[in-house]
Amino acid sequence: MPKKKKKRDKKEKKPKAGLAYELFVYEKLKKLFPDAKVEHDDDIFGNESGFDRQIDVSMRLQDNGKEVLYIVQCRDKSRATDINVLGEFASVMNDVGAAKGFLLCSKGFAKSNRRYALTKGIELITIEDINSDRWNVSIEVPLTFIKKNYQFVLDLRLTATADLVEANKNAEINLPSGEDLQLTLDGGDTVIPFEEHMKSVIEHPSFKGTDGVPVDLLMPNLKVRIAGCWVPCTDLKVVIHIEKVRYLKYLKPTEYSQLTDHVRDTTIPLHAQFDFIPTQPDATFVKLTEADEFSKSVLALEIEEWTQFEERK
Repeated sequence: MPKKKKKRDKKEKKPKAGLAYELFVYEKLKKLFPDAKVEHDDDIFGNESGFDRQIDVSMRLQDNGKEVLYIVQCRDKSRATDINVLGEFASVMNDVGAAKGFLLCSKGFAKSNRRYALTKGIELITIEDINSDRWNVSIEVPLTFIKKNYQFVLDLRLTATADLVEANKNAEINLPSGEDLQLTLDGGDTVIPFEEHMKSVIEHPSFKGTDGVPVDLLMPNLKVRIAGCWVPCTDLKVVIHIEKVRYLKYLKPTEYSQLTDHVRDTTIPLHAQFDFIPTQPDATFVKLTEADEFSKSVLALEIEEWTQFEERK
């Protein structure tokens, strides 16, 4: 095997623009591959060429106990990268035994070169950052808040008693509304408001409720206060109907970066940070109807209100 040449002096200066882009990419890839050993301006011996190849950024990962090498070439150029650059990079990958190569060009890539890159195991990507002066991206992230309105339909069946009939034989019996309904389990010694009884059932760990499915609230010896009398209850159910109302606002992140995969035409957020994310809709939100559509982005946030009336997963 040819002898490995002496490593070059890394103090050699590179063009400022090229070095700045390499460092920009290096910092982003460290976040994207937190478990990898990521090095900037690496020297890797070429098995075919017999000398060190300068690699802008290298990444070494573990796969089933074996080290896998990825290499990165950065190009901060005024025009898109052509197929000759792809061929040269593929040659370097083969020389150093890289499992995959990442070619980054700040100006993108010609569509005609994407298939060739895929056959060579080369990923064509760009990375942008909201706080970068040169490789920046503008983004507003839609935040959808789903608020839930609840409606309760009460199904109540009672057994009329002689006391009830006698006390109201010359009067019309009016059933109280749910919020005024009073219950008892001990013949009237202890009075339980209906809402309190419903809450105790729904908040119990064993409760499982579904929108539109009746919830059985009947308990042994349950009686209901009707027209001044305690009347035995034979059936007590409540059906919970949930109406979802959507509210929308756009958030501007304080930190954000993204990776665009030009081979597969996809964009992946790398990092996002917000000063504040509202947990309740306020006057800055816009109420949406079912027919409303809004501008999507590569990153979207959604908050859905949860209450004790929902089924526990």
